[in-house]
Amino acid sequence: MRRTVLMCFCFLFALCTVGCIDQQQKFSLDEEYYEASEIIELDLKTYEKQLEEKKSFLLFVYQPLCVTSDAFEKIVKEFSTTYQLTIYQMPFSLVKESNLEKIQYYPSFVIFHEGEIVDFLEADKEEDKDRYQKLDAFYNWVTNYVTIEKSSQKNTSETIEDENQKEIENINLQGVEYDPEKVNIYFFWGNGCPHCEEEFTFFNEIEKEYSKYYNLNTFEVWYDEENEKILKNFAQKMNDQVSGVPYTIIGNQSYIGFGEEEKEKMIDAIISQHKNSYDVYFDLLEAK
Repeated sequence: MRRTVLMCFCFLFALCTVGCIDQQQKFSLDEEYYEASEIIELDLKTYEKQLEEKKSFLLFVYQPLCVTSDAFEKIVKEFSTTYQLTIYQMPFSLVKESNLEKIQYYPSFVIFHEGEIVDFLEADKEEDKDRYQKLDAFYNWVTNYVTIEKSSQKNTSETIEDENQKEIENINLQGVEYDPEKVNIYFFWGNGCPHCEEEFTFFNEIEKEYSKYYNLNTFEVWYDEENEKILKNFAQKMNDQVSGVPYTIIGNQSYIGFGEEEKEKMIDAIISQHKNSYDVYFDLLEAK
């Protein structure tokens, strides 16, 4: 009888302990992260300081000019706006220099409690798919761990407004010249982007036959902030909304993405515009 009572007591104690652990899993962010809707760029030094100070915060890991990352960023911004939360963001290029080496793919989102990683989204994981694409699924995942204070919630159906376009910055491209007998091609690509590799292969294939008609200028944008700025300025001048690469400008024609359909169009543009062509870069220089 005594043994039975003891076993029942141990069982009830275990249940209570599990219940307490579940309760402790949900925590609040540090107070300052509930004060305003804001996405703040985080450098490594500041990131390490957050860990040293044992902060509880949220971190969006993004890849510049990646369509998937851009789509998820809209979810993150809507989440921040709806619940009036301050969220940090960091480019994927800094992951290898930090303690986030477990994150193999971009984009991602990391939850920290007292300077420690609690959980993160994995772009190649099927169970995380909806969390990347739907606000309610993302909210449910975050609130498995984090308390969203009622005072911070903001019920709104308004969509997030696009940022105001920045004024075109001064650009100086060393080595780029205007040739009235050749069209300048501006090819923006990302290191590791498969469609960009396909476009490089395409230019290699047509070089022998068509290089007399063009000069190819290439700009890697995922790991080069200056090249990213050039892309944004050129895209603005061309009236293009560019959220990913490859992005290519040939004379007065521009191409977002690359596939079989673009090959013939690009060759036609090279041939038809190689004489006295429009040039977005030199047009910007004249507009200074």
